[in-house]
Amino acid sequence: MRVYNKTILITGGAGGVGGALAQKCVSAGARVFSLDIRPPEAPIEGVTYYTVDITKSVAICKAIKKIPHPIHCLVNNAGVMRRGKIFETSEADWDFLFSINVKAPWLVTKCAQPFLARNATIVSVSSKHGVHLVADPAVYALTKATLLTLSKIIALTYPSYRMKVACFGPIDTALHHFGRDRAQLKQEKKEGKVCMPADAATMLFKLITLDKTQLLFNPGTCSYSFTD
Repeated sequence: MRVYNKTILITGGAGGVGGALAQKCVSAGARVFSLDIRPPEAPIEGVTYYTVDITKSVAICKAIKKIPHPIHCLVNNAGVMRRGKIFETSEADWDFLFSINVKAPWLVTKCAQPFLARNATIVSVSSKHGVHLVADPAVYALTKATLLTLSKIIALTYPSYRMKVACFGPIDTALHHFGRDRAQLKQEKKEGKVCMPADAATMLFKLITLDKTQLLFNPGTCSYSFTD
């Protein structure tokens, strides 16, 4: 997909990986729109920001109706982290994780679907933990595995769409920092185990523009491999 003069919708586009991706898409000539619970700290010229709770369909649909149609690419990037083993997780954290990491991508895609181009590209940002489950963070891993399954079901239901999934390892964002101490974060950076947001955005941009149906990033690194 060539992004020049195309409409791209990104959730979580006010900062982090989503913000870096928005910058790359604008630089390539795309019309970029962001849905985020918070306004951007440093707005990017050329990006239209809507402050929206993406777990609420009325707010999502109201914002999407303002976006020029058709929407050529949707990137479900927003996500949250809570750490802990399966029965250490509180009911409130369970609901929070599933609300943002599973319900929101489903709801945003559902609200956008009537306005998507026939051959639209839909990207889901999952995690290495969605592919290789772990005991901790257990429920986060479960939500990311569920997001993979959701993407497969959408692909089966709407075969004209280009469904793609990014499964990143650690990225230097607030999500990865949650529940980690400074010593852990410093050691990970020293060992080269953490990807920078700009590097992740570069790979997401490549994922959008390539004609493969799915691209899984090699967990824990910034390299990638193709799968069909």
